[in-house]
Amino acid sequence: MYENIKDFKAEEYMLADYRNKIKSMNVLDLYFDKKHIVNLNDYPHFLISGGTGSGKSYLVIELVIQAIIKEWEVVILD
Repeated sequence: MYENIKDFKAEEYMLADYRNKIKSMNVLDLYFDKKHIVNLNDYPHFLISGGTGSGKSYLVIELVIQAIIKEWEVVILD
């Protein structure tokens, strides 16, 4: 079931709180918001698609930040 985007309220937290939240999670969990935490064991591959301006780059940046916080080796090819 899809959620109504009009009802979405972004979470707000300080950078240190975000870092602590990510560090305390399972190493293979990706945090999108408190209702959407994805484990890479369940979804090892995924596609990020969308129209211009839909937030694809923002999502990738968030994933890279989480990877760096978790001390994963990060390589970016564009």
